[in-house]
Amino acid sequence: MSYRILSTAETMDVLRTGLSGQYPFFYSRFGDAEIPIILGGDCPVQQHGCPELAQELEALWDAGMVAGSYLRNASIGHENEPNMSPGLFETPNRGPHDLAMYDWVAQKCAGKSGESWHRELLNAVALHYYAVFKPEELGEFLRVFVRTAGTVGFVGSARPDVAEKLLGPLADYIQLAPHDAYRYLDLQWPRVQSMASRCDLLILAAGVCANVVNWRLFSEGARVKSLDVGSLIDLADPGALVPTKQRTWLRSITPEHVRKICGSTK
Repeated sequence: MSYRILSTAETMDVLRTGLSGQYPFFYSRFGDAEIPIILGGDCPVQQHGCPELAQELEALWDAGMVAGSYLRNASIGHENEPNMSPGLFETPNRGPHDLAMYDWVAQKCAGKSGESWHRELLNAVALHYYAVFKPEELGEFLRVFVRTAGTVGFVGSARPDVAEKLLGPLADYIQLAPHDAYRYLDLQWPRVQSMASRCDLLILAAGVCANVVNWRLFSEGARVKSLDVGSLIDLADPGALVPTKQRTWLRSITPEHVRKICGSTK
């Protein structure tokens, strides 16, 4: 294999180092929506694909191959760790859909030369794995690197009260559509640029669109730190913590998990 996916612990260490270091710092998450869209497919549950979106996502990925201040991960091929199980972070058997993603990532990583980190990807499930199995450590991570990070802005579809329950007080907030957010991003972009110029840290939870936010800020030279937390934001939303919800990891979150992770943020 031409790349290696770091363990959850290694990934958390990289995030701690990046968030405590110099500006800029960007962290994006690639999964089973972004790569299919790049390959010309679709993800109707979250974001419909289009050539413009595919182009921006691929440019984002390539930026992470050459820029030390930009980190991205892939949710395919990570090693299974203790307590992972089918449907709960365990790497599934590779079907035709998965093989296309594996091949694309392998080709991208094989096409670059230089330091070994070019071929190392962060673990896409690290934050979520810690939420389920190491909630106190995740709570401490958020306390040190998010809740006391200075001025924090949020870009996503969660309500402000939900975001603040997990992240602490927000200096600014931009709500994006829960579906097809990319379609409306240009209308919100001046506000995103303004937020990035005024905040020390941006927290993103906007699905595929979060990657585009990171790519545009990175390409514009924004001096900010940006962390894509994905569906982690849902653990602070009581409406998301019900057995019928599709995200398996959320079914493992109890009120005790929430207490350990969120603490007293407001």
